[in-house]
Amino acid sequence: MVFSIFKNSRDFVGRKQETILSAALVMMIAAIATKILGIVRIILLANIYGTSRQLDIFYAANTIPEILFNILVIGSLNTALIPILSECLSKRNKEKMIDVFNTVLSSSAIVLFIIGLIGIIFADQVTYLLIHLNVSTPNPPFSPAELSNMSLMIRILFISPVILGVSFMISGILIVHKRFIITQLASVFYTVGSIISIFVFVPFMGIVGLCWGVVLGSLLHLFVQLPVLKYIGVSYKFTLDLKDEFVRRIGRLMLPRFLGLAGEQLGNFVDTVLALGLLPGSLTAFKYAYTYYIFPVSFVGWSFAQAAFPTLAEEYNEERYDSFKMNFSRSLQQILYLILPLTVIFIILRLPLVRLLGIGKGTQFGWNGTIVTAWILLFFGLNIVFQSVLSLLIRGFYAMQDTKTPVKASIAGLILNIVLSIYLVHVFGRFDVNRGFIENIIHLPYYLSGNGTGWMAVGGLAAAGTTASFLTMVIMFIIFSKRLGGFGKEAIWQPLLKKIVATFLMAGGMYAVYRTLDVLMNTSRTLELFFLIIITSYIGISIYIIATFILQDDDIDLVYRVFTRIKNLLYAKKEIPGGVNSTIARLEDNS
Repeated sequence: MVFSIFKNSRDFVGRKQETILSAALVMMIAAIATKILGIVRIILLANIYGTSRQLDIFYAANTIPEILFNILVIGSLNTALIPILSECLSKRNKEKMIDVFNTVLSSSAIVLFIIGLIGIIFADQVTYLLIHLNVSTPNPPFSPAELSNMSLMIRILFISPVILGVSFMISGILIVHKRFIITQLASVFYTVGSIISIFVFVPFMGIVGLCWGVVLGSLLHLFVQLPVLKYIGVSYKFTLDLKDEFVRRIGRLMLPRFLGLAGEQLGNFVDTVLALGLLPGSLTAFKYAYTYYIFPVSFVGWSFAQAAFPTLAEEYNEERYDSFKMNFSRSLQQILYLILPLTVIFIILRLPLVRLLGIGKGTQFGWNGTIVTAWILLFFGLNIVFQSVLSLLIRGFYAMQDTKTPVKASIAGLILNIVLSIYLVHVFGRFDVNRGFIENIIHLPYYLSGNGTGWMAVGGLAAAGTTASFLTMVIMFIIFSKRLGGFGKEAIWQPLLKKIVATFLMAGGMYAVYRTLDVLMNTSRTLELFFLIIITSYIGISIYIIATFILQDDDIDLVYRVFTRIKNLLYAKKEIPGGVNSTIARLEDNS
């Protein structure tokens, strides 16, 4: 019986997702689980540490290991690895694909191990770098004990990129084989490891226990994927055939993306350094808001983009350009249909959402932290749409094996982001935390007249990033559209206009409901706060769906198809019943 359960579980997580929609749904469901767990994690942290200097130190310590991992693995290697392995697979050359994979995995593991070792040895120097690059002196300054603690955490956290690097290489080949369930399940286990540390490690290790939770999560991320790797017939053998043409092509594709990601991550580094120079807890509030903001981006943008990537790469390799163009525009419209209402929810309900961090009596997350975190989330909310579209655009270029164009656009966005971050931090530092958004805007001329270091300063980082993302998205879309000969108003602009109209109707209705319920309910109680969020969101989404139905937006069919696909993921796939909207069937074929 135990063997049967294991076999059935392995068959389920090893199931192949054949279409973009089914793959996206798998990734969306897993992304929801991962991000919900992520929010549970920050609620636990907020209750224990609030917006404290201790948590600032943890987030600062994790900056360099996280940046190196994002540059070397998530962006550079995987975005170069997947198209080449997909090409090998499309040419029915599985043995070559496995050889290339083994070479990349072996060489990557060696490089990551060396980098991790260097990070552990020079942790004190990394700490010095983070503290002394501030544009203003931290207030209050860091104590010697805090600096020593940061160095210790950096040493522990440099273990994680080595393990995760290997694990994400495995995720890459599983994605090529369209096994999305297990790759997303691995992310869930990674977050579970972090949550376990709060209950097991933190009570007797203190804040350092969070670092060991990151290491535990990395190990879980790796181990959960190994059975499916064997299931698809891929076995590891240490290989370093660096002269192989496919391996060299991966290197050539990787280099421009490496430079581009280095630029993007420099922006994250600047955000951390600037936030450390502000009032204690600013960096923590920034990370809290970021966790909320990244939820819909992961749920929709990254899920659809990652799911579309293997299909787009395959179509481009096989020179099916019309199909490539159609699937890209269809994926873009699906992302916009889902992400726009989520953006409205996160902007309008930002304060109630942030207040959930203070659940329970005697927590360390006070009202000041709530206001500041909600202020940051206001600007992050606008970036939800831009980052979701960017995620698809970037993978569209990668599918065409073009990693240079995204680099150039990203560098332009990076320069703007850094300049605006430094400027807006000082401007926003003059904002009054006790005033509402409209009141602060009225006093904007006064704020522009000098520098400030108040609580609202950290919001400038989010505002700068959102502005830079918008301009980068516009530049990349213009280039991508020209390269494909344009999309036409029927494919992009007419459906987008319908969605925008429906979004504004939703926003107006939601805001009226929110203000009414906020007066009628006692939102200091957790249950009533939940009801306010759920009722307001439900009414807003209902308005959006009805509006898109009246406006005859084709993507209204996505609602039906999502539920159909969810059912098919759980049960054997069935034919669409006769008589159901023929458009649904047509879109099923296209996706």
